[in-house]
Amino acid sequence: MRAVASAMEAGLTRGQLSEALLAYLRTELKTVPLWLQTEVLHSVVAIGSSQSIFNQQRVLSGLVTFDQFDVERTLAEVAAIPEHMLPALERERSAALEYVVKEENAQYALPKLALLLGAMRHLRIGEVTFKPTNGNCLALLTHGDLWPSVPSPVFSEGTLKPVLSEGTLQPVLSEGTLQPVFSEGTLQPVFSEGTLQPVFSEGTLKPVLSEGTLQPVSSEPARLLTVNWHLEKHCNYKCSFCYAHFADVVKGLEKADGIKLLRSLRDAGFFKVNFAGGEPLLNQHLGEYVKAAKELGLKTSIITNASRLTATWLESYGPFLDQIGVSCDSLDDQVNKEMGRGFGNHVAVTERALRRVHQLNETRGLDVKVKLNTVVMRQNHFEDWSDFIVRNGVQRWKVFKVLRIEGENDKGFEDKAVSDVDFEAFVARHAHLEKRGVVVAAEDNDAMTLSYVMVTPDGRFYQNTDGRYTYSEPVLAVGVDEALRQTGFDYEKFVDRGGAYRL
Repeated sequence: MRAVASAMEAGLTRGQLSEALLAYLRTELKTVPLWLQTEVLHSVVAIGSSQSIFNQQRVLSGLVTFDQFDVERTLAEVAAIPEHMLPALERERSAALEYVVKEENAQYALPKLALLLGAMRHLRIGEVTFKPTNGNCLALLTHGDLWPSVPSPVFSEGTLKPVLSEGTLQPVLSEGTLQPVFSEGTLQPVFSEGTLQPVFSEGTLKPVLSEGTLQPVSSEPARLLTVNWHLEKHCNYKCSFCYAHFADVVKGLEKADGIKLLRSLRDAGFFKVNFAGGEPLLNQHLGEYVKAAKELGLKTSIITNASRLTATWLESYGPFLDQIGVSCDSLDDQVNKEMGRGFGNHVAVTERALRRVHQLNETRGLDVKVKLNTVVMRQNHFEDWSDFIVRNGVQRWKVFKVLRIEGENDKGFEDKAVSDVDFEAFVARHAHLEKRGVVVAAEDNDAMTLSYVMVTPDGRFYQNTDGRYTYSEPVLAVGVDEALRQTGFDYEKFVDRGGAYRL
């Protein structure tokens, strides 16, 4: 593939080269064997060494389990990066992933990813889970000592059966479909009578805001306060209207301090924590934070662009989530791409994520709520989302009027600004969805001012105050009450915009 790429490179951009390689593969890959032609490989395991195409995807994306959309996204990212920067990028990622990169191999990144994507499309492979091994595939067939020391499946009556060892979960093939098996010995969270759990109910100690200060009150119903912790500043998308860049944040909180922050917020009476970004799924501790918050008694949610919302992550941490929100701004992928929301396939990425949440609820007996976030601007205010919302089972739809924040997205903002009339028309066009059980929560610019409790990646409250941000001192240094007072949060506006709701 590298040789083919070298022959094609003249006069092509790297993006054009990736498309040319994929087109070449469509013509050159051999006919799919008869026994595979009627199969759709929903989930496969790929074995290989550190130099395999599967590990190339893992290193560049950070994903052990990935599907075609994930590989497409990684390929697009690699194509957009100047080739001389790839070695540095791989070194950076390898530090956390224990992967030793040889700089001369960086030139193979793009053709390897093209080969992986082309093969997955050709064989109709849905999802790949990479298992690292100590030798090449041919050697693994004849030298058992090259395999890692893990339980192996056994064959009984021609059917692949699971082997449970010390409570681990292993796959079993039933009627040709890979299905998870949950049996005795499998570790599952248990909530039963007699188990000590935090309780948050009406009449319990909750905060009431008076002149910006949190004060306890035990005589009135619970205040359903939500905190939005933007725990990750980095994002793999480049939305031009984004107002959460955190340019002054050098480093996020260490995990131990992150847990302390969650405990402090719980003790101050917060009801729910929403993990946001940047892109929160880029944070290596997100799953642990979600689990810790749930165990502390907080309601939990994430807001994500969904590009990295894998089935594996959902299986692991979905049981600790009450809500998942996905951001999508247009039904026209060209508009999404021009605004920086993905690489031209974000509508499909969004639908895939919503489908995965519904499937998780069905297979695990969960009730993770589904939310969609949409920013209305000049480029999309005329769209009708009715069918999309109903078809994908969206339960809550947050509709924002594009917001200008000084120093964040003010450059070129006028190209995106939408009038009050057009925004209100967008909201009115979808008002009928309320009769279908969909909560449509629309927020103009005034509603978004002083009405959110937001935390920076390094643990400070911040607030939108007249089109610019106001920051507090670190919450862990001065306490929740004092830090919140410094930002001027308005509880009544929080309630008025519909922020106080149960999950």
